[in-house]
Amino acid sequence: MTTASTPAAADSTADYMGFVGVTTGSSSIMQVFPLWADILGLPTRTLIGHDLPMDATPEQYRALVEQIRDDPHHRGALVTTHKMNVYAAASDLFDELDPFAVSCSEISSIAKRGSTLSGRAKDPITVDLALGDFLPADYFTTTRAEVVILAPAVRAQLSVGHSQNAAMPRSRSRSPPAMTKSSSTCARCTASTARVKDSSSTSAPILRKTPPQSSPRRPKAR
Repeated sequence: MTTASTPAAADSTADYMGFVGVTTGSSSIMQVFPLWADILGLPTRTLIGHDLPMDATPEQYRALVEQIRDDPHHRGALVTTHKMNVYAAASDLFDELDPFAVSCSEISSIAKRGSTLSGRAKDPITVDLALGDFLPADYFTTTRAEVVILAPAVRAQLSVGHSQNAAMPRSRSRSPPAMTKSSSTCARCTASTARVKDSSSTSAPILRKTPPQSSPRRPKAR
């Protein structure tokens, strides 16, 4: 289940971070993380891969979370593919969950602060930061552009919904008048408080119905 990224990972006295995925050894983060650690001054530059199959059992997820919790040298972990399954199988093992983890029913970040095990969902925060980097704060207000979501619905909706958080002053005006998701198959979509228009159509017809400012490359009608 676990693959080491570097020989140093076998040192039982060294601290390390974890990466929970499917084929972590082939991910570029294994080469990038040590560089990030050096630049950011992180307490460890060692990243360990925890590989689980797509059909992993709840018992496997619980065992992994317990392993991370109980190992004093394991500083925490990033969770990618398995973030929703980790929440479903092991959320009760965490001492605290942030509001986005609860709303999205997923855990993408496992952190340890002393004896406290924390589970967090980081996608809403990182998406908001990305939007803030390339969209003016008043973009949706001034253009009335809409948002089309072509990703798993609940995470994308909550990510955009994060931009509507009044506690973040720079994001108050970055709220689209409407969002459309290309699929309504996600059972957890009701967790979102954002106003969403459901559609099972293909993406091109959906894009054609949105205001011009919604996409710089809207498909032309035929």
